[in-house]
Amino acid sequence: KILVIFLAFVNLIVWVQVISFKDRNYLRVIFLNVGQGDAIYIRAPSGNDMLIDSGPRDRTVLRELGAVMPWNDKDLDVIIETHADADHIGGFPDILKRFKVGALIESGNHSKTNTIDSLIEEIVAEQKIPVVFAKRGMKIDLGDGVKFEILFPDKNVVGWETNKSSIVGILSYGDRKFLFTGDSPTQIENYLGSLNENGLEADVLKPANENWLPPPVK
Repeated sequence: KILVIFLAFVNLIVWVQVISFKDRNYLRVIFLNVGQGDAIYIRAPSGNDMLIDSGPRDRTVLRELGAVMPWNDKDLDVIIETHADADHIGGFPDILKRFKVGALIESGNHSKTNTIDSLIEEIVAEQKIPVVFAKRGMKIDLGDGVKFEILFPDKNVVGWETNKSSIVGILSYGDRKFLFTGDSPTQIENYLGSLNENGLEADVLKPANENWLPPPVK
């Protein structure tokens, strides 16, 4: 019986390694089902990963991450707080307590309607996690050719309405591009389009919640 259990355990380890090796060939961009708000998990073929937003404060994001991350991975290399609304940053306090986080990227603009970002600041300070304030032109290199470039903000957004201050970024891997807009209103999207001669081009768009309208019913 001991031999059977041992062989089963070895078999499990081997298959975990095989699956892990196969995943190294792909970029994974996973839109987590957190209900209201956003949470997007990105894992490069290198194994480096990033989480954009974390959904509301109901621990759903922990369950969703547990379903897509390797069981033995307790690190997140980068987390991005696109803006300080509760349905986008609510899960970060639990994430910061559960995972070892390499860096937090934020706009510098804080909410006037919730205190979650203050709690995040406290935990970040306690754990001495580096905080980077997003600025247009910044690039996050996740390895193996995967890069995330900040498109907005390009100015100081402290005191702005939270949606308008959303971090906008584009993830590129080879000739594939994913555009993430937080909850940026049309005004900001049009502004960013005007800064690029060919507009904002991407294979996949994560539209701002307030800009998305369902197709008309026929």
